[in-house]
Amino acid sequence: MFDRCKSWFTATTRGHDTWARSHRAQLIAGGAIVAVLALAIVLAVTGVVTLPVPTEAARTSSSAEAPQGGLADDAAKADGSVPAGERASSSDADDKDESSAKTSDGRDSSAAGSSASASSSSSSAGASESGSAGTGSNSSGSATAGSGSSASHTHSWKNHTATRQVWVSNMVTVPDYETQTVYGARFYTMSGDGTYVANGPTYWFENGFTTADLQDIIRTGIKNADENGLYNGVYYANYQNVSKTVQVQVGSHQEDQGHYETESYVDYQYCSCGARQ
Repeated sequence: MFDRCKSWFTATTRGHDTWARSHRAQLIAGGAIVAVLALAIVLAVTGVVTLPVPTEAARTSSSAEAPQGGLADDAAKADGSVPAGERASSSDADDKDESSAKTSDGRDSSAAGSSASASSSSSSAGASESGSAGTGSNSSGSATAGSGSSASHTHSWKNHTATRQVWVSNMVTVPDYETQTVYGARFYTMSGDGTYVANGPTYWFENGFTTADLQDIIRTGIKNADENGLYNGVYYANYQNVSKTVQVQVGSHQEDQGHYETESYVDYQYCSCGARQ
């Protein structure tokens, strides 16, 4: 039984060795790919530039150049040399250190540039403030000199005159009139040929004269008439109706019947320096 187990174990071991020898190139290539992928992941996580994934040609080249079996690695260690995988790791670590040093140097140079810019800005600001302060002093001096010059002059004002038309009022009462028709009675006289002509006295019904007054005149004339029917040469037994138009005052109003006069006045004052007020 023991011999059978030993024979089975020996046969299995030989089968595995035979399979490993026939597939040694594939195993080495696969291990190299896994190592490169793991290194790329580590570099990506730590922020260092990621190594490119090897192409099919790189895989083939790695497979052709890789040492055959673990014996080559053991021989390399025995000789004191570093295996290829460790050399790659050491080279990557050195590259990482150099990148970190470059980054640090870049930051230091940027900080130095920023400090130089700040110093330049401060110097410019100081120069600008100094220039502004100097300008302000000059302006102040000019203003002081100008105010002193103005204070030394005393204005001597003179009147400037002009003329204008001024209305001089004169309020008066003006009567209001309207046209009215006035009626009257004109008596006759006797001409030389014995005819009666209406050219005798005329009595107008105005200023309080009424028809009753006219009747009294007629009665007096008839009562005292002579044989020709005339009284003082007037025939009062008949009269002629006449009329006329007159302007009758019906009221009054106030009117300003003034006039314009020319007067002088002072429109402004001036000084010999040109100032006005």
